Amino acid sequence: MDISRQFINNPTRVWLAILLLGVGGLFALLNIGRLEDPAFTIKTAVIVTHYPGASAQQVEEEVTLPLENAIQQLPSLDNVSSISSNGLSQITVNIASQYHSSELPQIWDELRRRVGDASRLFPPGVVPPFVNDDFGDVFGFFFAISGDSFTNPELVRYAEQLRRELVLVPGVGKVAIGGVIPQQINVDISLAKMAARGITLNQLAAILARLNVVSSAGEIRVGSESIRLHPTGEFQSIDELGDLLVSPHGASATTRLRDIATLSRGLTDSPASIYHANGRQAVTMGVSFIPGVNVIDVGHALEARLQQMAADKPAGIDIDIFTIRQLRSPTRSMALLPIF
Repeated sequence: MDISRQFINNPTRVWLAILLLGVGGLFALLNIGRLEDPAFTIKTAVIVTHYPGASAQQVEEEVTLPLENAIQQLPSLDNVSSISSNGLSQITVNIASQYHSSELPQIWDELRRRVGDASRLFPPGVVPPFVNDDFGDVFGFFFAISGDSFTNPELVRYAEQLRRELVLVPGVGKVAIGGVIPQQINVDISLAKMAARGITLNQLAAILARLNVVSSAGEIRVGSESIRLHPTGEFQSIDELGDLLVSPHGASATTRLRDIATLSRGLTDSPASIYHANGRQAVTMGVSFIPGVNVIDVGHALEARLQQMAADKPAGIDIDIFTIRQLRSPTRSMALLPIF
């Protein structure tokens, strides 16, 4: 068949085909995804379990090994590795390469079910395991929330309020908050008061050690010495912790922790991460998108929702948005494009 002759003899069909191809190409161009770093599948999950107050050996025997035994029954498993340290168990699970990404949600559901079944046999004080399989998320938009007169907990509370609203925007998959600094209880002990009541540092440590620990909440400082504090769940406030009896055995007078120490609530001295924007400490928010959406349209919808919430923003708080490309620039820092 002579294709050229067909084109010459049927010009209407040729122009119709060209028109359809042009319209289809324009439609595809306008609706194609525009993520700089497209999402990809990672067939790995990490199970993190906290066991406050336990030694590395206790963590391995009472948490890591039972979880590994349950996980190794997965038919889709490739390999498992684990790290047991004081108070923490980390297990990395890799799925065999022959399994398609569409099968992963079912595999992760089965993994969570097996981990949940194994965790029912954990001793008291073990925090329920957390299974993290969200390693393939790509944040198309990053926000920075900062304010001169606002503390980190106050910024986090406002970020949580924003997150609840932004996650409802069509096309948004997940909104993650970063830069959260954990809170802790600080107990500053007076050596003079402790000595006047006949209490030694070893006695105080022994009293605290008798508590049935369930969570870490800071440390007690006595001069240059410190005692890691792991209060029980019965303490609901600083006042209740201050009522803890620390009198030595056989003492004639009753001594409570508040009698020899000053208790206060503060932020941990060694946070995992600290962010700054515009020269001020900040909390960040990363927004990932549902697969297949037009990120430009979703970005406009996010900006419009932020504008609608501007009236509810506390005075003094600044919200800035920047892209991943801006983050990678060696000459630019956070907080580049003010929203409101």
